[in-house]
Amino acid sequence: VSYYCRFHGVCFTDGRVKRLLRHPRIHEVKAGAGMLDGFEQVEHVSRDIGRIAREFHRLFYTRLRPIDLFLCTIPIFWCRLYERFQKPILGVMDQPLFLFVPAEHRVGWAERYRVLARDHRNLFVSHTSFLQEQLEWQTGVRVPVVRYLALRTARWSYAPVRRGASLVVSMLPYRPYFLPLLRRIQELNAALAEVPLVGLEEVPAWKAGRSDRYRRLAEHRSAVIFPYDVHFIKLLELYSMGVPLFLPADFYMWAFSWTIADPSSLEDSIAHILRAPGPQGEPPLEPPWRHPYPPYCGRRNHWHFDPQACAYWAPHSDLARLPHIEYFSSLPDCLVRLRAESDDAAQRRSQRMRDFQAATTAAAMTFWRRATFALLAGNTSGLLMSDILPLGPAEPVVEGAAAPEVVDG
Repeated sequence: VSYYCRFHGVCFTDGRVKRLLRHPRIHEVKAGAGMLDGFEQVEHVSRDIGRIAREFHRLFYTRLRPIDLFLCTIPIFWCRLYERFQKPILGVMDQPLFLFVPAEHRVGWAERYRVLARDHRNLFVSHTSFLQEQLEWQTGVRVPVVRYLALRTARWSYAPVRRGASLVVSMLPYRPYFLPLLRRIQELNAALAEVPLVGLEEVPAWKAGRSDRYRRLAEHRSAVIFPYDVHFIKLLELYSMGVPLFLPADFYMWAFSWTIADPSSLEDSIAHILRAPGPQGEPPLEPPWRHPYPPYCGRRNHWHFDPQACAYWAPHSDLARLPHIEYFSSLPDCLVRLRAESDDAAQRRSQRMRDFQAATTAAAMTFWRRATFALLAGNTSGLLMSDILPLGPAEPVVEGAAAPEVVDG
């Protein structure tokens, strides 16, 4: 889709797909386009998914007949392109079920997804515990969790330069508010200025898009990350390299305000119908919801959220579940912790991060090996309820400050 697919090298190359979509802004890059440009048109095209799926099958049946397995990701709604081929489908999900799904298609898609996900020929997988809970709330189907690993960046190990700076990662929609505040605090407190700070966009290799940009990121003493979503790749990339990470203890103040936790991509009514008796008194299709809140904390169409609900769901995010991350309670506390961590302590923490990365990579490889054989054999029933992410229960694993208790008033 637009610049995003070119950025990751996953664009369609067959011109028939372009003609099939019948919407130029899906596949053309405008002058000055950003990485997400074109996404707003995906939902428009999705309104015609029935026709697109039929034509896709007609156009590509001969070419794709030898295919043993189909993969779909974002939007997961487009798994419907593959239904007519009668082959196993692997759905790898890192966004809500209804992302880019028009409102009039959501009830039908939820029903269709339930059928696809419970068909033992297919397998649907989530990347975080939070999305796993969200999918179960929305559809009644619980899927395995296999976290993203950032293997391409794991080859660059933490190698801080002497007296190096700490990297500050503050991405959209909050860029660059925190870095100037941290620097101002350093100006007023000389002792806290011993560790220089540099923004991600200020790193020359990153700004220029050089091939050594990740090697240069791994040379920073540590990284302070202000999350903008429940899950995002930059966190996983820095973690895979073993760069010691510092996050705000109340990260949910920002992380639960966009995409994955956006209530506009969810449908309360569908979740309620699944758990309500039928019109003739039939038992509900699914058991009662076991959590006190639905799996979001924002207010629909507003930049408001329920802090109690956000604090409740925070432990289900990798921002809390990944071990060996340190948490700070305020911006001054962040600077104090950056200054207090010795070089030896940072190296030890980095090694523990890389050890965990290696363990979860091995676990994920084992899962995907089993999943591949199961999909090709046409029976994934042994995988549907497994959760291979070796993090234990959905509890925050923290070093340093614990997430503050949220109280009324």
